[in-house]
Amino acid sequence: IAEMLKAIGIDHAIDDEKSFDAQFVNLVEEDSFKILEDNPGKTIAICSHVMRDKFDRAKSLGCENVYANSYFFSNFQEILRNFLKTK
Repeated sequence: IAEMLKAIGIDHAIDDEKSFDAQFVNLVEEDSFKILEDNPGKTIAICSHVMRDKFDRAKSLGCENVYANSYFFSNFQEILRNFLKTK
C-alpha cells in the first residue's frame, strides 16, 4: 500500500492516532477488528471476497468501506480519492 500511496503523491504516514485521515485494515489479521472498532469512520478494510462473515462484522461495527482484496487493489486510487473527499 505504501508504494501505491507514493504513486498518487502521498509519501508519508502519521503514527499519531488523532492526526490521520485514513487507516487500512486487513480483516484477516487477528487484531484488525479492535483497530476497526476504535475508528470505523476512518477505516478502509479489506479481505478475501469469500470471507462474508468478516465483511458483515466490519459493517456491523460501522465501517462503510469494506472491499474485496481484488477490487481494492484494482481501484485503489479511486477508492482513496473518494474516501478522502468525504472526510
